[in-house]
Amino acid sequence: MNYADAVLKGIEDGDQVRVWNNRGECILKASVGGNVLPGVTVSQGLWADVVGKKQLVNTLTPDRVADMGNGATFFSGRVDFEKWMRES
Repeated sequence: MNYADAVLKGIEDGDQVRVWNNRGECILKASVGGNVLPGVTVSQGLWADVVGKKQLVNTLTPDRVADMGNGATFFSGRVDFEKWMRES
């Protein structure tokens, strides 16, 4: 994520971050820098959903096909994020 977005949310490089939308949520490690545009969050890699465990990044992507070419829609989606504090 971009430095500016991280500062607004009190997130530092390496912090655990809760990422969510109306489809689900997951916990990811933040990588803060200047290589991502402000307002954009990037997740590297593809991880499949695991039955009974909805904490993976694919949980946030729609199950529909794209309107152009009937391909996957996992290249973009709207999410929100916050610094994650482990519950005691």
